[in-house]
Amino acid sequence: MWTKLVQMLGGTPDERDMVDPTDLDDPVAMQTDWTPAKSGGTSFGTHKVVEPNSDRLEFQAGTGAKLFYLLFLVIGVVVLIVALCKISFGGAPVNWDTLGLMGFGLVFTIAGACMLYFGTAPIVFDKRLGFFWK
Repeated sequence: MWTKLVQMLGGTPDERDMVDPTDLDDPVAMQTDWTPAKSGGTSFGTHKVVEPNSDRLEFQAGTGAKLFYLLFLVIGVVVLIVALCKISFGGAPVNWDTLGLMGFGLVFTIAGACMLYFGTAPIVFDKRLGFFWK
């Protein structure tokens, strides 16, 4: 059962549109709506399915998602460093311009760090324990 689910979730969007729940041989699959809960989303895979053992499936953040989160973090840190260097070494006064630049960098740094922390938390289905957690 896990193999078919992994293949189905890891397939291309066109393959995911053609889900046949009868292939899963599971009564819950027959009652499940297989259409997206929310339309839209990213144009790249944000998560990948990993099967550490036969009783456990994990959705882990993909490389594209990690790079996207890191982009925000790096932009924020670079802007903060530039603002601090302008003040420390460039002799720029601490005024609304430099405070705005630092605020911009701080917002991007915090957003990137939060996206990286929460976006890379694995989603786990453990059949042996009978639990699901994120």
